[in-house]
Amino acid sequence: MVSKKTIKICITHYVNLSKAIEPDYLIVDSLNKKCLVIELKDGDNFDTKKAQGEVSSLVAYSNALSNKLPYPWTSEIKVCMFNQVDKLKIVNGFKSRITIEQAMSGDEFCQILNLDKSKVDEARKQACEKNFNFTISELLKIPEVLAKVNEIIQKECKLV
Repeated sequence: MVSKKTIKICITHYVNLSKAIEPDYLIVDSLNKKCLVIELKDGDNFDTKKAQGEVSSLVAYSNALSNKLPYPWTSEIKVCMFNQVDKLKIVNGFKSRITIEQAMSGDEFCQILNLDKSKVDEARKQACEKNFNFTISELLKIPEVLAKVNEIIQKECKLV
């Protein structure tokens, strides 16, 4: 698996794209001689214009990469909606800009990388809680926010 940072530093220049349109991940599948150009999403519903732009970028990147791969290697795009298992919902969530074959679930993503999805989900849940707590702590450092929160708490306490 190649991360977006590595893609940006090492690969985009190599494929000679005039505009940097990196995917989120590249997975090199040496057994099947293909590179998966992957856009990873959390949700499963996209704005029509954004979906078309994402697909166009993926296709452009995949085509540029294919031109650099030796035969019989191929490149294909995948849109992974990590929390959706129904591929038809992934296609519909991407406004039918992708095919069923281009749709990928989080389970498939994890399976390709030999990851335990339940462990990934648990780690993401813990990170989310830490991020939430950090965000609230930072917001409460803003005097106006703290004053408003205290005002709301006082009103709620009077109602009880």
